[in-house]
Amino acid sequence: MRRNIWRLEEKITYNGTYCVESIVKKLSQKVGKFNSNISILSISIFLSHDQDEFYEVRKKIIIRIKDEFPETPALSVIAQKTTGGDGILLEANVIYNYTSDIAVSYESINDEIFYTKVKAVDFDEYYFSGLTYNGTELSMETRIEKAHSILKNAFRKEGIGMYDIVRQWNYVEAITGSDKTKEDPVQNYQVLNNIRHTYYSAYEFSGGYPAATGIGMHTGGFILDCLALKRKTEKLVIKLVKNPLQLSAYEYSQDVLNGSSSGVTVWHTPKFERAKIVQWAQGSYSVLISGTAAIHNEKSLALGDAAEQTRITLDNIDKLIESASNMIKVDQGKSVNRVIKYLRVYIRNKNDVDIVSSICNAYWKDTEPVYLIADICRAELLVEIEGIVDLIPI
Repeated sequence: MRRNIWRLEEKITYNGTYCVESIVKKLSQKVGKFNSNISILSISIFLSHDQDEFYEVRKKIIIRIKDEFPETPALSVIAQKTTGGDGILLEANVIYNYTSDIAVSYESINDEIFYTKVKAVDFDEYYFSGLTYNGTELSMETRIEKAHSILKNAFRKEGIGMYDIVRQWNYVEAITGSDKTKEDPVQNYQVLNNIRHTYYSAYEFSGGYPAATGIGMHTGGFILDCLALKRKTEKLVIKLVKNPLQLSAYEYSQDVLNGSSSGVTVWHTPKFERAKIVQWAQGSYSVLISGTAAIHNEKSLALGDAAEQTRITLDNIDKLIESASNMIKVDQGKSVNRVIKYLRVYIRNKNDVDIVSSICNAYWKDTEPVYLIADICRAELLVEIEGIVDLIPI
């Protein structure tokens, strides 16, 4: 079985709508041209739109995807701008060349939220995307709680738990903002951390928390995507990966959490690992790198300097890959080759796109990162990077 992430982009038409028809047709044609068996596991669509129109646009996109793919994969529509500012970006996570002992199926929750199941001999794999509330009248707290509740109920149906999540994405509108109508407003990212803690605390995470990203959107409320892996044999191995230069986020002090202004309440820390490494049954490894920024220990560095923050972030990612590589050397006594499969770079300010992209492109000459405009979970951070790296023992 082979895995890949396809990327397709289109510009906005002059009447203000997106070239959804064109980009969906391109995806369909690409699937149709494949000579072997292929399945789409998840689709993520990134676009920019006015707040009042976004929810209707998202509904139309979902309907169009459902029409083209009646067996609809996990699907998420996210309000983040491409660096061009006027486009739509579609990412499709696919598998192909897989054998008859692997079965792919598609499920939905009320025909509004879709997820994909991959059943293999050694593991079951679940892709959940677009867990959200499609409206504007609820508070951020209610939206985040609602998404986690939907996920918990779906997990119960499938016989899995939160501890099976290996990768989670949390897209938060105005991530460093808060509900100003409340007497003692709490930052939206801190609201996420509090609710995530509540749901996670019902489970024992003996293998560590998931790798995760918490990142801003310019509208859309809250969206939760995740990948879960249920081990069926000991051939599938999942371990956490640490960066020696950083505290684990769940070890942060109250000094860097951003909750109530009262200073009385103890706020819950972000529950995620810096990375997770998955050893697949065939002996290959994938490192799932969480959203990573210019933080050492728990302190933000290079304030106001996007270029230096990018360099520090790249070094942090290198430290994670090095840690994961060393784990393989210890387990197998072998060196490894690294293959960068995918990189996504979030940039707070459009004016920093050129300098950030030039540094990243020079650093990763053999891959083409995705660049998006989004707020980061700390107001002083200007860049965040996540990715997938395959490690091949030699």
